[in-house]
Amino acid sequence: MKQVKLEDWKIVPDNLPNKQIRKQHWIDHRIRETEDEKYGFLFYNRIEVRMGWYMGSFAILTNKNNPIFVFDSGDLPFNDVFETDLVFGNQSEIVQLARDCYKQSLNRSFHTLCLIDIRRKLFSILSFEVACFYCLQEIDKNKFKIVLDKPDHFERYEKRMNNKIRNYSGIEIDCTKLEWMDLSKIENYCNIFWLNPEKFEIK
Repeated sequence: MKQVKLEDWKIVPDNLPNKQIRKQHWIDHRIRETEDEKYGFLFYNRIEVRMGWYMGSFAILTNKNNPIFVFDSGDLPFNDVFETDLVFGNQSEIVQLARDCYKQSLNRSFHTLCLIDIRRKLFSILSFEVACFYCLQEIDKNKFKIVLDKPDHFERYEKRMNNKIRNYSGIEIDCTKLEWMDLSKIENYCNIFWLNPEKFEIK
């Protein structure tokens, strides 16, 4: 994927949804596209929620010359901190996003990866017992492997935890065996996760 200008996809910032948030925060937008320019992936209304940590609404566009929004997360923001917070599997047409799900009553947060199947308009969730050290890499249609893309961060955390954390690197994910849900339910993403966190945990 490559980062391009908003105007390349005829995006007018003032026409993007949720104008109210732009009155309350300093925000920006950015878009990347697939090598064949079939899809544009737009993070809009990006806010720095803590130092160096950005989140924003996410949209998938197609038809570059006359763009169509095929998905828009609306008020549900996703992480846009590291380049690998967004991964696209070209053969599978599956997008990987990153999102932290926090439950105040438990004072606990899980780092999750959200998978969006563009063709089937479905989403799935993968969760980790440790923080955001991983992304997915497509190895075949509907098959990905987990990649430790931030090894320095992992090693520091591993020492802090006395080597008692699991390394997921190299585990293969067969997307045909995941539980998929209709994209219309994604606004309840974290509520769905917290109903049964173990169901989404990578074994």
